[in-house]
Amino acid sequence: MVSRSTSKVTSLTFVSYCKTLWLSFTRPVIYPSKAPLFGTAKAAVLVLIINCCLFILTKTTASIIITHNPSLFFQTTFQVLQLLPLTFIIAFLITGTFHFLAKFLGGFGLFKHSFNAVVYSSFPLILAWVPILSIILYILVIYYLLSTFTKVHHFLFAKSLISVMVPIMIVVIVLTMLGLVDVSLLYSII
Repeated sequence: MVSRSTSKVTSLTFVSYCKTLWLSFTRPVIYPSKAPLFGTAKAAVLVLIINCCLFILTKTTASIIITHNPSLFFQTTFQVLQLLPLTFIIAFLITGTFHFLAKFLGGFGLFKHSFNAVVYSSFPLILAWVPILSIILYILVIYYLLSTFTKVHHFLFAKSLISVMVPIMIVVIVLTMLGLVDVSLLYSII
């Protein structure tokens, strides 16, 4: 998927997917420059599907191990079928919001490049269900989004920061106002 000299996608294979996944977890400084941001949207959609399935399978496997309840495996199939359409809708809404702000700030990237940046930045979310690890992974995803949007839209870091963080902050504020996010959890972390 990623050649050594450039970050262009040659093809999406199992090996290239695993290499990209491994790179996203083990080399966070190098990953944004090696992520296949200028590849096809078809490969990004396939990566999004695989990531969603891996998230549910790893979470379900952990639940089965903890509860000793193998029947949870059958519930996984229904969760995948329910979560996939929602994942696509959320991915396109997030991409559209980030892309709109990036274009408003003078960015040069195409929508498909923004979509690739969002999808390939979400690799760490496969393990976001792990309680303590999730905070670190969300910070890593934001770092990947900032780095990839800087690359895709030919931005300075400050503009990338605005185009990514403003929508995230708006969503957190709205969810907090609706009572869906408990702010006291943030105080316990700090």
